[in-house]
Amino acid sequence: KQWYQRRVAITAGESEDTVRRKESEISGLQAAVEAEQNNVTKCQRQIKDLGQKNKDIEDELDNERNQKQRLEKARNELEAQIAAYEDQIEEAGGANSAATELCRRREEEIAKLRKDKEGAELEAQEQADASKRKFNDVQNQLEDAEDMLRKYKAKAKKEKSTDCDSALIPLL
Repeated sequence: KQWYQRRVAITAGESEDTVRRKESEISGLQAAVEAEQNNVTKCQRQIKDLGQKNKDIEDELDNERNQKQRLEKARNELEAQIAAYEDQIEEAGGANSAATELCRRREEEIAKLRKDKEGAELEAQEQADASKRKFNDVQNQLEDAEDMLRKYKAKAKKEKSTDCDSALIPLL
């Protein structure tokens, strides 16, 4: 009878130690889950921010397209003016010095208009290229953030599954 009472006391002490160990493991697992949830929240916030950046850049790209269309229209108008000036120059034919001076001025105007047109086209192309690079950068960042979020979710799910399994096996 005494031996049985001592054995019950030892078993009760071991059970209490096991319960304390398991409670410690559970609190550690809860802290790990909370840290992973914080990581997921952070990634979701980053995705939202990057999505807004993407929207802003898309809007900027639309503005660039509209500006390019306006520049194309202006270019066409300038080309029509150039053609009209050239026709006028041909009609004038340089019969006298006044006509020759007028031709010279118009040719200078045409050269200036062509130079302005080329400058505007170059500027529009540079702006379009910059917008495309920004758009691609934000898109890459979004893809990276999505990959990171998937990894965190998979890792958290795996740890949760592994930790729950390992916590349940000793209790059986």
